[in-house]
Amino acid sequence: MRVALCALMLICFAAISVRAGGDVRDLPPRAAAMGGSGCALGGALLPVLNPASALGCGSGGAVYWTPQRFGFTELGSVNAGWSQQFHSFSASAQLQRFGYDVYNEHRLDVSAAAQYDSCISIGVRMSLHAVSIVRYGNGLAAGVDIGTRVLLTEHLYAGAVAEQVLQQGFTDSERLPLVLRLGAGWERDGLQLAMDIEARMRSAPCLRVGAEYAVHRAVCLRLGMSHDPHTVTAGCGFHLAGFSIDYAVAVHPDLGWTHTAGIGFQP
Repeated sequence: MRVALCALMLICFAAISVRAGGDVRDLPPRAAAMGGSGCALGGALLPVLNPASALGCGSGGAVYWTPQRFGFTELGSVNAGWSQQFHSFSASAQLQRFGYDVYNEHRLDVSAAAQYDSCISIGVRMSLHAVSIVRYGNGLAAGVDIGTRVLLTEHLYAGAVAEQVLQQGFTDSERLPLVLRLGAGWERDGLQLAMDIEARMRSAPCLRVGAEYAVHRAVCLRLGMSHDPHTVTAGCGFHLAGFSIDYAVAVHPDLGWTHTAGIGFQP
């Protein structure tokens, strides 16, 4: 237990002095339907919330998803990812594209995770983020994220993530944001509960909670919420013969609905 607590503290305090700017990483439908929570959970094909969760992705797989924010097609994006379990570690990659004719963003994330002992996994993610604006110019920024996932009891997990720990940015005055995330997850008999606290530099912490229940071996139902602003989320997943179809909806109090749909394959 002492080693587990030390690993969590290392993640939290590794980037205290880092300053940040602005950045968005799309969530896959499972995490989106659970209010953006789940950095302590495993089993997702893409470790978007925590690079250490890649160890829970099984033998491998690919996934594609596309969120449409607040009903505007101009704010839509597409994502494709792959994950693979090897003998002593796991690896994953995600490619994200957002924008339209005038404004374009592309991001490439590459993650690797390994087991430290029977109860601790540690992951590292490297990212390249390119922005292109017509008649303004181009920008390229690199980032490094670190995360850990710890088994505390038979059913209880803890997770911690520090994103953009190297204070990289497009310019000296426009840094990618430091994001700190702490989470807890509980799993038993088809029910998964998650609670995350997420903090960005110069922003108030945000609480995210979510639940997933497997009503059948092939069907999952999900609920969640986050505050600041208060957003309610819901979704479902269907899994059959290695294929999965997932859907999530988030309801913003002022901006309306955001739909996220995805399809994946995991042998």
